[in-house]
Amino acid sequence: MSLRLRLLTGLAALVVLGLGVFGTVTYLSVNHFLLNRLDSQLSDAARALTGTDAARLRIAGGGGLGGGPGPDGPGGNGSDETSARNAAGPELFVEFVHPDGSAFEPVRATSDPGGVAPQLAPVVAAMATGRGGDRPQARTFTTSAAAGGGSERVAVLPMNGGAIVVTASLQPIRDTLWRLLVVELAVGLGVLVLTGGLGLALARQATRPLEEIAATADAIAAGEMDRRVPAGRSGSETGRVARALNTMLTQIQDAFRRRDDTEARLRTFVADASHELSTPLTSIRGYAELFHRGLQDRPEDLAKALRRIESEATRMGVLVDELLTLASFDAGRPLGRDPVDLRAIAADAAADLRAVDPARPVDLDAAQPVIVVGDEARLRQVAANLVSNVRRYTPPGTPVTVRAHRQDGVGLLEVADSGPGMTPDQAARVFDRFFRVDKARSRAMGGAGLGLAIVASIAEAHGGQATVKTTVGEGTTFTVAIPLAARPPEG
Repeated sequence: MSLRLRLLTGLAALVVLGLGVFGTVTYLSVNHFLLNRLDSQLSDAARALTGTDAARLRIAGGGGLGGGPGPDGPGGNGSDETSARNAAGPELFVEFVHPDGSAFEPVRATSDPGGVAPQLAPVVAAMATGRGGDRPQARTFTTSAAAGGGSERVAVLPMNGGAIVVTASLQPIRDTLWRLLVVELAVGLGVLVLTGGLGLALARQATRPLEEIAATADAIAAGEMDRRVPAGRSGSETGRVARALNTMLTQIQDAFRRRDDTEARLRTFVADASHELSTPLTSIRGYAELFHRGLQDRPEDLAKALRRIESEATRMGVLVDELLTLASFDAGRPLGRDPVDLRAIAADAAADLRAVDPARPVDLDAAQPVIVVGDEARLRQVAANLVSNVRRYTPPGTPVTVRAHRQDGVGLLEVADSGPGMTPDQAARVFDRFFRVDKARSRAMGGAGLGLAIVASIAEAHGGQATVKTTVGEGTTFTVAIPLAARPPEG
């Protein structure tokens, strides 16, 4: 069963229950009201009859036609019945009961429908002839008509040892209650239909966001990862669910995108690593084959081959070390967390570059201590890779500046050159693994395109980042930003 159908079924059940309770209470209340009103009418009529000549004459005597004098018999005349009729009203049946239990000729109702003779059982007669004290009270009850014409409401008021019996038919009350029941059923059916229509409209409006969520989920399951759930109203439950789902879907999509990017980088990494490793291995295998073909008989060529084998093995070892370094960063291995002065690292890197390339102008700009928290060996590797990159990819004699300073809560280590620079596309990929601006030249000089990737990984492992600013023909500046220590010592 759908949610919409369950909502409509529950609403209909509540409406039917409410209408049933309301109708029952209304029916019983109206019945009670009408019956009390009729009892009051009968009691008032009985009390009004106590002051008439018909009551005094008929109840005081006994015998005669029908158990007592009729309207023209002993103790009464036609004017007595007229006075009784006027006192009781045209719709009531009046009967006078003698102290011995016999009934006089009744005063019948003249209006239709009116009372008919009640069927007075012995117990009723006994109650009618009971004494009521100084201030008798009328007693009312329901009985069947003597002629089988339905039920009657009877009021018995004791008088002089006898009683005045006033009767009215209950048919008008039944007719009123029947009309009330028909009206209640008609109104209830109309309310049920109207409520069902409104409930259906509201249920459609309430469940529409859920249907949209389900449709979006089906589309995403089919591969449409860019689909999103309509936001809806901000204050509604479905609106909050939609926003939460959209946030979750965005995170899932980002996770899938990162996974795809990682897989793509991994495939490229494996392909590049295999290619880079195959080059020295091919050289080593070639010199080994030359050795088997008689190279050992030529000492000069043998010495050259051994030097090349050693060189390629060294290059392969450097490549493997760099790959292991990147793998350790990818695995999230912890680094040292000691105070490190970037000014000292910059000074040592500048000194090393001057020693390796004396013809290159090297300027050092590090006026004050720059204390960061990190792994000193890895940070020195960052500086070494940056100055090595300058030495490899800039013409001889190109000026270089090594800087260390503070800015906005971070320590900056910069290596700037005035070399040929890079294009924007090259700068965007310069920190990618195995990327080389000039692949032929870098391979000849022993580079595999991992140095700057290692720089970026070390910076990220320290909570910082590595950036590059370059312009073709104007030079390049590499910057590594590392968060400063909380309280750098005075220097």
